[in-house]
Amino acid sequence: MTWRRFLLFAAVAAALAGLALLRGLRYPPLQLDPDTVETELRSPEGWTLYARGAYRRQAVPPVVFRAWSPEPRLLLEAERAGTVELTLENVHPDASVSGRGVRELARTGLQRRLAVAVEAGDAVEIAVSFPARERYRFAAIGDAGGRGELRWCLQRAADLGADFLLHVGDIVYYEDDADAAAAALREAPIPVFAAIGNHDFHGGSRGRFRWFQEFVGPLNCVWELGGVTFLLFDTAADLVPAGAGRRGGLLKALVERPPTGPLIAVTHRPFADPRVLSGRRADPHALNRAAEADWLRSRLLDIGTTAMITGHIHASFDFDDRGLRTLIAGDGLGVRGDQATILIGDYSPGQSPEFHWEPLAMPESAWSPEYDQDRRRPEEYEKLH
Repeated sequence: MTWRRFLLFAAVAAALAGLALLRGLRYPPLQLDPDTVETELRSPEGWTLYARGAYRRQAVPPVVFRAWSPEPRLLLEAERAGTVELTLENVHPDASVSGRGVRELARTGLQRRLAVAVEAGDAVEIAVSFPARERYRFAAIGDAGGRGELRWCLQRAADLGADFLLHVGDIVYYEDDADAAAAALREAPIPVFAAIGNHDFHGGSRGRFRWFQEFVGPLNCVWELGGVTFLLFDTAADLVPAGAGRRGGLLKALVERPPTGPLIAVTHRPFADPRVLSGRRADPHALNRAAEADWLRSRLLDIGTTAMITGHIHASFDFDDRGLRTLIAGDGLGVRGDQATILIGDYSPGQSPEFHWEPLAMPESAWSPEYDQDRRRPEEYEKLH
């Protein structure tokens, strides 16, 4: 190798290393931190849509945006007069949609099909307003897969009076779960806002996170409802350095400008395993790297996090992790039978949620054959999860 080629190689290697440090490396599998979801759509028909709290799920007609927050806003800018049609998904059945020239064409479950009449030069805001509550209620659960168990969790949350469900990840365990899960989310009785799980990120497919970004939402986001902030962030695969990538940028921004009210953090993997802390288990089923867990815990404590809700461990726990209240709601497959629970949070506007557990009460009719082997081997199952 000539000296010139060596210098060129060194420069390229340094540039790639700098990019990795800035954007972050994920493992497994080894890759750069993924790009975020698309929030803008430019149409050849002379209009552009910008979304906040929602993302573009389908660009070709019929245009579809999916809400990743309870009160998304879309801005429609038109270069010429006409009518723009779009569908907005994951909107609470009782929410109102307003905006000049906005007309509702159809409402199916959580989907709103809208038509917006515009004149040349118009800028129209399409606003979703969540129904005001004296008392808000949400449910949280994860690790349900994408079949009958997921549908039961969604319906159980609604039956318990939840306004929305916080899903803590692992929706797709097997490749053929994807279509069933997408249909279950589309037909859900209440909105679902989810953190990505390790199986959703890389299980069986290098690009499985792209399915999550298309049908569920972004990997990292923050939103507010009724004076309580909800932070959903990605712990599906290790991130090096811990403060890199979009997750790091979001957390650093929150440290600089922390929310004024209560904050609930939602992610998939806990930073510690309570079974290890209590001596019930030797090997933790939690975030792999202590340095990453310490960095995340410190940032969450810096911004005054009220509680963190996670999954990954297929059981229910409420414990203190070095000053961070952590609730694990990983009973989504119902493997623990009568002991399986779903987490409920209730709060008045601007007040910290009060948590309690309700029976998941999953019937055998909701069980999927794909997961039956886990139910037949509960002791081995606990060792794995």
